[in-house]
Amino acid sequence: MKKSKLLLLPIVLLLSSCKGGVEIGFSNGDNHSAGPDRSVSSNDNGPITYSYMSNATLDNSGLTKTTLTFTNISSSESDIQDKDKIMGYLSDTGNQLTGIDNPHYVSTKDSGLLFIGADSAYIDGMITLYFASNIKNIEITAKPYYYISTTFNEEELYLDHEVAISVNNGGYIKLNEQVNEETKEVASTVLSYHLDEPAGAITIKVGKRRAIFEKIDLYY
Repeated sequence: MKKSKLLLLPIVLLLSSCKGGVEIGFSNGDNHSAGPDRSVSSNDNGPITYSYMSNATLDNSGLTKTTLTFTNISSSESDIQDKDKIMGYLSDTGNQLTGIDNPHYVSTKDSGLLFIGADSAYIDGMITLYFASNIKNIEITAKPYYYISTTFNEEELYLDHEVAISVNNGGYIKLNEQVNEETKEVASTVLSYHLDEPAGAITIKVGKRRAIFEKIDLYY
C-alpha cells in the first residue's frame, strides 16, 4: 500500500505544478465552445420545457418584404452586449430596422457567422428587433450550430441537437438536422411564423442550444 502511494506521488506533483491544469482542445482553435460565458440561467429548477409547433402556412400576397442579413463580421465574440456593435452586423434591405434590445447570448464567428443561444439546455438565447412598420409574417432561415474538429488527420462534425426558435413568445419550431456526410455541410431550414397581432417589436428566442442565422425575411 505504501509503495503504491509513493508511485502516485510524482504524478500528483506533476499535475499540481501545471498552472492552468490539464486542457484538452481541438486542433482548429475556437471552433468549439465550452458553454455560456456568464452563469445566468433562465430556469434554476432544471432544463427548460418547450412547446413546439409546425411551420405556419404564410400568405404574403399584398405585403411588403424586408430582409435582414448579417454582414461585417470578422471576429469571434461570445455573448455580445454592445447593441451598437450588433446593429452594425445587421443589414436591412427595406430600411425598416430601427433598433435592438435584450441581446442574450448573441455571438459571432470570424468566418462571418452570427448565432444565438448557449451550449446549455437551461438557457435561451434571445434578441428583440424593432421595426418602423408592424410585422405580420416572418421567415427565418437558420441551421443548428455546428463545427468541425480535425484531430489525428480526421474530420468530425459536432452538431447542436433539438435546436428550436420562437417568435414573440409563440411556439418553438425545430430546425432540421440533415447533414451531408461527404461535404460536412448542415442543411438550412426555413421557419415560418404568422403573427395574430402585427407588431413592431419582434423577439426571437433560441432554445436547447444554438442556431446559426442566415437571413430573416419580414413581411408588413
